[in-house]
Amino acid sequence: METQDYSDWLQALSECFALPDPQTVDLLQAIDAIQGSRLKAEYAGYSVETVAAYRALFEASDSGVSLNMSDYLDGEQAADKQQQLAQICEKLGLSQDDEFEPMLGSLPELLEISALLAQHDVAVAKGFLQHFAGDWLASAAEALRERDGGALYAAMIGQVQDFIQAG
Repeated sequence: METQDYSDWLQALSECFALPDPQTVDLLQAIDAIQGSRLKAEYAGYSVETVAAYRALFEASDSGVSLNMSDYLDGEQAADKQQQLAQICEKLGLSQDDEFEPMLGSLPELLEISALLAQHDVAVAKGFLQHFAGDWLASAAEALRERDGGALYAAMIGQVQDFIQAG
């Protein structure tokens, strides 16, 4: 893929995690086309309704499934990474954007920042995701696989892991 394709793909994944609606299904289908239909192979039945239902996994406070980095790290690790992330957001001019503040350290935010970085250098975008998300993506995917209805987002997280590991 071209640099812009990677950026668009990361942005689409960010929106899929953050904003499930009819357009999300279109984004998922576009990602299937770019990624060789991995989602279709792992989870064939997605629709507007199922995407909305899966999003509810993250909104239930007692669900035990989280897209927030700090929920998969101990207190000191989380504080260090949050501080590093805040510095990067400031350098990218995102700290003035109110949308980012409540989401600091969430997977949608990390994917969105990575999409910005990928516009210039895909390797930097991969390094960014590896540093901030590498340690906890597997934990999040495993938690999703164990939940009824978590297969879709587990497959999406698997795509992010593949992106990070691809040479």
